[in-house]
Amino acid sequence: MPMPMPKFTSKVKLSPSTRAVFAVTGAQQPPGVSDRGLVQSLKRLDDNSWRAVLEALASEGLGAVADAYLQACGMSHLLPGWMQEALRKERLRTLVTYTQRMSVLPQLKSAFQAEGVQFQLLKGFALAHQAYKPPEARSVGDIDIWVRPPDVPRASRALQGLGLRPVPESYKRPRTFLLAYGEEVMFSPHAVGGLPETLDIDLHWHLIGPWWLRRGLSVPERDLFAAPHMVTVEGEDYPTLSPTDHLYYLCLHAGAGHGFEGLRWLVDLALLLRSQPIDWPRLNRLVRASHTFAIVWHGLYLLDLALGTSYRFRITMSPTLRHRLLLRRLLPAAPKQATGGTGRDGGGELSIPRQQLALLPPARAASALMSLAWPTDRWLALRYSGSERSSLTKARARHIARLRRLLPPR
Repeated sequence: MPMPMPKFTSKVKLSPSTRAVFAVTGAQQPPGVSDRGLVQSLKRLDDNSWRAVLEALASEGLGAVADAYLQACGMSHLLPGWMQEALRKERLRTLVTYTQRMSVLPQLKSAFQAEGVQFQLLKGFALAHQAYKPPEARSVGDIDIWVRPPDVPRASRALQGLGLRPVPESYKRPRTFLLAYGEEVMFSPHAVGGLPETLDIDLHWHLIGPWWLRRGLSVPERDLFAAPHMVTVEGEDYPTLSPTDHLYYLCLHAGAGHGFEGLRWLVDLALLLRSQPIDWPRLNRLVRASHTFAIVWHGLYLLDLALGTSYRFRITMSPTLRHRLLLRRLLPAAPKQATGGTGRDGGGELSIPRQQLALLPPARAASALMSLAWPTDRWLALRYSGSERSSLTKARARHIARLRRLLPPR
């Protein structure tokens, strides 16, 4: 079990519904631990407060987790009857979805093995079996699969052999550009396929996007992929990230992919930290070598605000005070419910992504901004589908014109 962390006093006040989400999902303490304060706080909530909590749980996909935790610690009777019923229904829906998606895993594994493609599961099922009890309480939406970049064509062929087709909306740029500078494509069942209609597969070939942020952060994807950790789902073993590497990835995904919005990733982190031993020296080597210390530090900082812990002090290389203030100004300064927006760059679409630039060390942020303003000839050729020198000249002129439109008017 992880070493207990010292407490600290935070001046940040969370909304009552946000604080209740962490309480009723067990993020603050495991089932069976007596907590008179929690009992009293639950008793003080009125129907309007419970409705706000239910809305937050539903929007974050945490209703089943709350029901499982409250049942396990014998506190479900403290909820209004209608709230208990709503959580039970949410847990049943989560179980049905989990079972449907779980039944697809053996088919996916067989299809990839037939094509000779190595893969790893990310988040979802893997995290459910690493951190959640019971695993089926963790809602699973898309199935996230990670393969090496050279294996993308064969992985795509394997998925299409199962009746899945790439979603057109995921090809926001030319396919050649996407393969070179993108990170993932979504696949959904074809009309004639036999898979669940609501099933989506996210095929990843990078752990982080966009391309310029990936280069600025230097995430050691080859090393992470070469050291898989096995999880058992219904008697079948599947490769995934180790608990330490999964913690690392969750912070990267929450920061670079979603601007640290949302509560479920914080619950994921809390339960993972409690249920699995974390190799902190390895994590520190990772964040130092990949220049991701600002992302991981800020992710653990938000977790500390939510739980009153001090995990961020385990990160030996932290942002400077000025950098921390910038992170809190441009990114959530406290745990925040998801609003539906993300911090994604759109696979290379020109913009000024201030939130993502703030995740980089200052020198690397300046270099990344220059890469966006003056990309390589190869980037231009693939982005604008040209290869001749004259086409490249026109492509760069188009790019500069688009860049000028981003500048504030005089």
